Amino acid sequence: MEIETMRNDKLIAILLVFLMVAGGFGFTPGLVNAQEEEKFLKVGIVGDPENLNPILAWSELAWIIIGLIYEPLVRWELTDDGWISAPGLAETWEWADNGTQVTFHLFEDATWHDGTPLTAADVNWTLFTNTWLGWWAASTTHIDHNNIKILDDHTIVLNFVDSGYPSLYHWDPIPDETPYYYYRDSYNGTPVTISQEYFLKSIPYLSIFPMHMWDPLMWHHPTFGIDSEDYYGYYLENFTWVPTSFWDSKWYDGICWGVLDPTWAEPRIGSGPFMFDEWVPGEYLRLLANPNYHKGEIKYDGIDFIVYSTVETMTQGVVRGDIDLCQTSISFTELGTFGANVEVMENDFLGARTFLINQFEEYLNASGMYEGRGAKHNALLEDDVRKAIHQAINKTRIADVAYLGTARAADSVIHDSLPWHNDNLVEFTYGTAAAIATLESAGWTLNTEDLWEKEIDGVVETLSFTLKYVAGDPIAFVEATLLEEDLEAAGIDITTVPVESTTFVQDLTVDTWNFDLVIDFWTQLMDPNYYIWYHRTDGGLNPVDISVPRIDEIFHLQQMTPDESERKELVDEFQQIMYDESAIIPVVYYRDAEIYRKDKWTFYETDWTSGIYGLLNVKAWITAEPLAGIPPAPIPLEMIALVAGVAIVVVILVVFWMKRK
Repeated sequence: MEIETMRNDKLIAILLVFLMVAGGFGFTPGLVNAQEEEKFLKVGIVGDPENLNPILAWSELAWIIIGLIYEPLVRWELTDDGWISAPGLAETWEWADNGTQVTFHLFEDATWHDGTPLTAADVNWTLFTNTWLGWWAASTTHIDHNNIKILDDHTIVLNFVDSGYPSLYHWDPIPDETPYYYYRDSYNGTPVTISQEYFLKSIPYLSIFPMHMWDPLMWHHPTFGIDSEDYYGYYLENFTWVPTSFWDSKWYDGICWGVLDPTWAEPRIGSGPFMFDEWVPGEYLRLLANPNYHKGEIKYDGIDFIVYSTVETMTQGVVRGDIDLCQTSISFTELGTFGANVEVMENDFLGARTFLINQFEEYLNASGMYEGRGAKHNALLEDDVRKAIHQAINKTRIADVAYLGTARAADSVIHDSLPWHNDNLVEFTYGTAAAIATLESAGWTLNTEDLWEKEIDGVVETLSFTLKYVAGDPIAFVEATLLEEDLEAAGIDITTVPVESTTFVQDLTVDTWNFDLVIDFWTQLMDPNYYIWYHRTDGGLNPVDISVPRIDEIFHLQQMTPDESERKELVDEFQQIMYDESAIIPVVYYRDAEIYRKDKWTFYETDWTSGIYGLLNVKAWITAEPLAGIPPAPIPLEMIALVAGVAIVVVILVVFWMKRK
């Protein structure tokens, strides 16, 4: 009997061990093997990119991903000596002595993601198409579309002229019932010396496309291409194509229409370090490492961008180990603790939290597309009103409260960490009293409800506005609250409105501008050229529809000023104009917070302005390394509980059976 009991005890022990091993209590051999076979960097993002088409994309997130898929001719790189132009597809380049020509020598082993060799013909096709259609004007304005020379498969020469675009009517990028066109530009083939810095710091934004993939969908599209009877035409609001003749409509850009449709499935074939694999909106986007990348091997298999709904849940995802890297809120990094396995990085964000005052007259007049919108806000077009708003904002308080002292008051639209920042801006007198004095001197009076009022174009308007911010962003909420307090102290009535992120982006879209006031971030690049381009009268990313003719002139002049000190004077003038206009008010320069799992990954390029997520900071992603022996992902607690429960039930049944026996 004693021997039988011992046997039964051993059997129970063996069963328990078996169940513990089989259940794994959180680990399985299969998961370990899978982890060893595939090493994916899991990156958290809030929401999806709006588009991965380099012609249509505009957000920082979209361009981080685009910069991993597509390779430009030249990239940026941060060194001990500052920002430099580094090889992209071009291994080397040299300028003509007079600065009117540059020759690029391409990497001879560069290929497209489908294995097709990359040649100078691809570069020529991309640059010619961009200049013909007037795309990426900030980069391509002075490239002579008539005089791009291919010397061999890996050598291409660009010549610069006063205006390299063809003399064409402009296509309308927004389909509607009444096609709108205007004369885009006139070709001027006079050779010009351009600023080398402007050009080399601008073209990293210009993705080079595979001609063999894009040309059949554009120039030689069977319906819209140059060999088609329907080459000339336009789209109606419902995307119905209306064919015409050149003489009837002067619509000479039929090839661009498919590309400008946001639903168009562009070929996501590039030559960059990562290859597009799969995108499930709202869930994830996967990139695979390019095994044939011409600038070296990627030491892991790919990147999974995991979509989260809030910054809070995404941050917890890194802490739990569900993901490896994410941007987070500075308030979390300053007040929270993340454990020994999480590295916290803080860098200057290359941009500013910015207060936007709408200048779109249709919206402010409640006319056109906004007919019947409600109260008119022409007051926001008045210089003194915008000045008073600017004066009333206590930027230092916002930096101290919303950012826990990690931010600093901003003055210029050009970041103060860049050499282009104007250190000698002439600023307004700040404070509530100064704002009130400005309004009084402009003829505004307080009514019986203590609201400023004034008659404008026959209509009595009051200074009562809505202030939109992104819902779910704790810092944006605090900013909006503080701005409301500042402006109401000066007698300006403010209603804060949290807006879901997708709708918020739509409201700020060019030619929509559906807001009174907005607090948002506004990023910029290392060279001021693009930022000036944003604010031209017809700037592609004009955030408030600002229109100042002198800014249009400065944009052109600074590109053709090889003397950098003279160019700096022009950029300084631009900053002063933007400050005085006060339609785009930089509030604070703030720090960007990123966290990653240092027990799983090593990052080497983390000191860029804006950190790993710095716009087109491709080097950080290329050089990242997974650590050896990364533990497998744990089984969810629910599964552990289930396995444990089954084990207990089995043991009870065995014991019951043994005792009965």
